[in-house]
Amino acid sequence: MTMLRFFICFMLFSNGLQAAKWSTSKSVNLAANLTNNQSLNDDSTNYAFNIRPSLSIKGTGNKLSLNATYSPSAALTNGNKKITDINHFLGSNLKSTLIDQFLFFNANANASMVPINNNISSSNDTDSNHSNANLAQSFSFTLSPYIQQRLGAFARLNAKLSTNMVINSGNVNQQSQAYNTNINLSSGRYFKRFSWNIGSTYNQQSDIIRQELTGFLDYRYNRQWRFGINSGYNTNNIESRGDTSGLYFGLRTFWNPSPRTRLSANYSKRGYGNNFNLNMTHSARRSRLNLSYNTSLSDSRQEQLLLLFRPQFDENNNLILNEEGNIREEDITVASITNGEYFISNKLIFKYSLLGKRNQFNYSANATFRRFLVSQSKEQNYLLSINWGHSFSQQVRSNIRLSTSLATRTSATQAPTEDRINWSLGIGGSMKPGPKTTFSINYNYRQQTGDAEFIENSLSVSFGYVF
Repeated sequence: MTMLRFFICFMLFSNGLQAAKWSTSKSVNLAANLTNNQSLNDDSTNYAFNIRPSLSIKGTGNKLSLNATYSPSAALTNGNKKITDINHFLGSNLKSTLIDQFLFFNANANASMVPINNNISSSNDTDSNHSNANLAQSFSFTLSPYIQQRLGAFARLNAKLSTNMVINSGNVNQQSQAYNTNINLSSGRYFKRFSWNIGSTYNQQSDIIRQELTGFLDYRYNRQWRFGINSGYNTNNIESRGDTSGLYFGLRTFWNPSPRTRLSANYSKRGYGNNFNLNMTHSARRSRLNLSYNTSLSDSRQEQLLLLFRPQFDENNNLILNEEGNIREEDITVASITNGEYFISNKLIFKYSLLGKRNQFNYSANATFRRFLVSQSKEQNYLLSINWGHSFSQQVRSNIRLSTSLATRTSATQAPTEDRINWSLGIGGSMKPGPKTTFSINYNYRQQTGDAEFIENSLSVSFGYVF
């Protein structure tokens, strides 16, 4: 509470805030959805109406910047006959300078609807137009004062203290708070060929404490290549059937053959197994390719925070959802938020986009593997998505989407593997009748096989207006 009171006082009396340039924008979106399988376990035809206003505030000053967008969403279905729930979407970030070139302060507040469980034991759906939606309202708050100080030409010091809270309500009632401390000492401009870093992290979440001391030394061979070694020691009191703490060593390399292409890779042998990370990007005039593979010791709370910290709104203050109005498919890879167990996560992501004068093509594929440390169960999630858009003019655009996903789970007793396969096909179009209005219509077909089979056809129409 002390940090929160300090933040409120700072917001009220900061000179940077008083001198800021403010701008606001307001919009509203009305949508109607017709489906032949609202509960996803029968063939009854149902409708849903949705209204979503949006308010965006931006402020910029010498020592402070604020960017916040809030959008509540209310749905009325013929099954409920009245509005029973209001979903909240919020994306906000505040950056401030308390002491020039030394002390800074950041604050974030986010809200979104997150999937409760994306795996075999989950409910059927991830969209608030359905009566048995597999969703929970989630809020997160983060306060982070930090120090940045140059130690002459030899080193740079960064120290950050942060606290964050995650609150899940609705279908899930959870609340958790975590504290983090990060201290890093890195090389300054005096070091030409060599660069180094020594860091320490401390994380406390409930009764789980994780500590790690890390360091690396890199050598720049030429403008394209950089090689290095890294080492560290981590300790934690996570319950596990294997050792997840101890000393580790690793190798790392960086390749940058051109301003358009970058590749980094590192490997280390840790207590819980091999740790390998790869990241590659290549950009051309009209295309972009991304490939990444990452290994980490994680839990559902950390994955949920990464989802919440992604931008919730685009530059037009519209929610960044997929074309059916659901949570973005590439985000639906987090572990069940009701599972408090830690796990080893391996994630592979591939994305390719091609942009033409009138056409845009996007292809994405990802695979996530989790090995839980106590139950020894395993989960695998695969997702493939293809999206093609065509612009007939600046006002009219069409879109075709095809996606498929597979979720499997194997228990520690090697019981028969459960699986669930989903297919989705969407066809839609949008137009801008005026500079402040948008209109869209979308048809979507979904089929699920395996556990909890269903087929659904739905049609949605939406209208948006910017004030």
